Amino acid sequence: KIGMEFPVNEVTDADKVLNLLKPFENVATLHGHDHENCRHHVEGIHILTTAAVAGGWWRNGLKSPNVSGEPQGFRVIDINSGQIESQYVTLQEGQSQLASWYTQEETYRHFINVFDASPETQVHIEDIGKLQPLNPFSDSTKRLSPHLYELSANDIEQIASSETLSLTIIFENGQTNQLEIACPSFKQNNE
Repeated sequence: KIGMEFPVNEVTDADKVLNLLKPFENVATLHGHDHENCRHHVEGIHILTTAAVAGGWWRNGLKSPNVSGEPQGFRVIDINSGQIESQYVTLQEGQSQLASWYTQEETYRHFINVFDASPETQVHIEDIGKLQPLNPFSDSTKRLSPHLYELSANDIEQIASSETLSLTIIFENGQTNQLEIACPSFKQNNE
């Protein structure tokens, strides 16, 4: 089994498939059924994985989010501009189209989950600054989605009394979005 040297979306003989696609311009591979979004590039080829429309229905019913918190949805791909543009669109009315708070309960780690981020997406929190994307090759990020941006203990301390966070999300195509997301109430780990 040969993967794409990326922890998510491992594909048998991916290097052979990618080599076949390299001579072409504006190429994308489309994947699904992973119950999470993943969007990145390998040598100019768009790798687009779209979370399951069904979300995590086996956990909490038909309105359940996918495994890493993104809501149920679908991907719209625009190829009319001469470039490949894609956007994840959520299904349920009232769900955020861009991002939410995500806490990994077993480790009590906190993240901003940008549902359709790529490694080039930038996330800024007002009064904190730019968050770094996860390193998908680090042992500490195994089994975490590459569209999560972790907040440090210092960041959490700084926002602990906040009700909302003001985010600026800048996608690699220059699209800039400003939004506010609800901030959870924090308990000390030793409580």
